[in-house]
Amino acid sequence: MEQYVEEGLVALVPVYDQECRAKVITLKGHHREQRSVRWLIEKLAARYSLNLSGLRQRYGAILNVKHHIAVPIKSDLIMLPLKLRQARVPGDITMGYISLLQIAEVMPLPEGEPGPWLSVISFKNGESIKTLNHPETIRERLRQGEIVRSDFLKLRNQGPGFSGLSKRSLVEQLPNCECLLKDLFVDLISIDGGKRLRTIKVIKLLRSLKPTV
Repeated sequence: MEQYVEEGLVALVPVYDQECRAKVITLKGHHREQRSVRWLIEKLAARYSLNLSGLRQRYGAILNVKHHIAVPIKSDLIMLPLKLRQARVPGDITMGYISLLQIAEVMPLPEGEPGPWLSVISFKNGESIKTLNHPETIRERLRQGEIVRSDFLKLRNQGPGFSGLSKRSLVEQLPNCECLLKDLFVDLISIDGGKRLRTIKVIKLLRSLKPTV
């Protein structure tokens, strides 16, 4: 995923191909991937030490939706889920992800255009992609993506203590000391992900303590 992020990630598109399962579109070109879109989005979140399940739970509650939840990776990379192919058999993955900030325009499919497509998204680099979502649905996803981005930025500015970070990342923020409070903190996030704990205050308190000699 490192290469894709550096090139400017635009979209993760599921495809039917004997040699690959996904197409990755970046500002510099197209890449064929043997891994699925689901694997790629999970790998992308892991690269930034994000708890994908925690993020979806938080933003599902904020947006009051259960499915198709925007995934914030970093301030300039918010991935919106959209239906980008038809299922050939039940259970096929049809959802892909589009980078919110790379979208230039959402348009209905030109009149007379064949196929099942319902809309076209054009990107800032001049490329475009067809979707199986109505333009109104995509615009609603855009609105939701902006809400997610705003909240994500706010949490990032507060520091490391929010549920979108993985447990490992939270522990790495702690000072290198041996004390009861640190052990208590680690035990608590192991139990409930730290939701009941004011993480930032605890970390600041621990950092104020002198390491045990």
